[in-house]
Amino acid sequence: MKRDLQLFRRILVTDLRIYFRSGGKSAQSLGGLMLQLLMLGGLHVPVYFVLSSLGRRGEVRGGAEFAVLLAVLLILAAAFQRSLETLYNRGDLPLLLSSPVPLRVVVATRLADIAFTTALGSAIVVVPLLNVAVLLFGPRWLLGWLAWLAGTAFLVPVALAFTLALVRRIGARRTRVGVQLLGILIGVSAFAGFQISNWMTQIQLQNPDGGSGRSVFVWFAHAPLTQIAAAASGHPLWLGLLSLFGAGALWWALQRLSSDFSAGALATAGDTGDGAASSRSLAGAWRGSFTHSRWSTLVRKELRLVFRDPLLLVRSSTQIVMIVPGLASAFLYRASVGLASVALVGTALAAALIAALMTTNDEAPEWASSSPLPRHRTIAARAFAATIAPALLGWLIAVVVLILGYPVVALIAGLGATLNSAATAWLTTCTVRHHSLEERAKNKQPMIIGQTFFGMVVGGLGAGGIGLWEGGNPVASLLLLAVAALAAGSAFMVRPRRVWRVG
Repeated sequence: MKRDLQLFRRILVTDLRIYFRSGGKSAQSLGGLMLQLLMLGGLHVPVYFVLSSLGRRGEVRGGAEFAVLLAVLLILAAAFQRSLETLYNRGDLPLLLSSPVPLRVVVATRLADIAFTTALGSAIVVVPLLNVAVLLFGPRWLLGWLAWLAGTAFLVPVALAFTLALVRRIGARRTRVGVQLLGILIGVSAFAGFQISNWMTQIQLQNPDGGSGRSVFVWFAHAPLTQIAAAASGHPLWLGLLSLFGAGALWWALQRLSSDFSAGALATAGDTGDGAASSRSLAGAWRGSFTHSRWSTLVRKELRLVFRDPLLLVRSSTQIVMIVPGLASAFLYRASVGLASVALVGTALAAALIAALMTTNDEAPEWASSSPLPRHRTIAARAFAATIAPALLGWLIAVVVLILGYPVVALIAGLGATLNSAATAWLTTCTVRHHSLEERAKNKQPMIIGQTFFGMVVGGLGAGGIGLWEGGNPVASLLLLAVAALAAGSAFMVRPRRVWRVG
């Protein structure tokens, strides 16, 4: 037993060290820590306004249950993502499973790793929820911290068991896609929940005689949310039962998931994401490679770098979570302006991410650097490939705006989405650096903070111009749209690095 505890401690410490290192040097520095703390503190402000809509004493029926639902969704989304990363990203699992380390120790370390990092990942929203609840509704909500930990202990084994069951039923490749989609849907639902106070305000403004929008919270006043909310507010019976369920779930996972974990981990880690190719298909692919032009071959190669990424949906989740609630909000306000704004901003962010993934997923950038093709042509092909999908999305939104009866706004949205996508794709391709072998092994996220900010600025300027146009200020609108176009066009003045860095 003592030896198992020593192994558990050493493996867990190593796992957590790898987790914190994956954030890069900035995340480990004092400045990075201060930035995260400032972000955590800043989130208390919007949470305060959301919870204030429940009244100073939380008298709105169903309000506490709604806040609990948001917390549960966030914890589930984090647990699914961490379960997937633990099964797929950890290259040490086959080594550990074939080592003399007992299987129960391996499962225990992974469970502890997922539970701790899930709590850490959900803390950025759950902590402000709890702190503001204590401020508004009384000190009894301090026990919500215990409920949060107990709930995490219960939900983590559920997420891991669900992931392993999917691996057994539908295979590792489909499981990766399914779990990523499920996590994104949960994240979108949670993010949309924080917009409910704004939506209720807008509904009340549009229907002043329709009663209070707070009545919508009654929909959530049902079991088991009512019991979980009671546990979070300090009810001894329900808090004790929640803690018991959490401890029982962890014990059950240790006892029953060992064999499933071993099989699922090996299946997922060993799956490359590509099906077995026959000699005939390989021969056809080889012959087909010489029937296309150099340009189309380059573009197809760049697109393949993105779509072969096994965690593509997780990497894109931030953009997806931001865009989908924006689409919902657009129909509550002025649909034409809202949709066009999403087209201008969302496509720019998506193009930046795609271009960054093409660069960081390229495992042989030295081949491109040493090829006889002109370097600017290779970079242009990558930027063009990164522009295709976002530009198509922009034009699809423009078609919807056209159907709604706003042809000018639709044209601006389509052209602006194409320009913004091309500009951010070119800027990102020229400035983002290649990942080293170690960073690719960690599936490290590309650092595109500056490029993302650029996309938000040019998209925001265009959205402001569309708002002015719909508001009846055509001169100011044209001026702002011209500024947005010039700002986007300035990205093409950026020159690629003289030598592509490798590592």
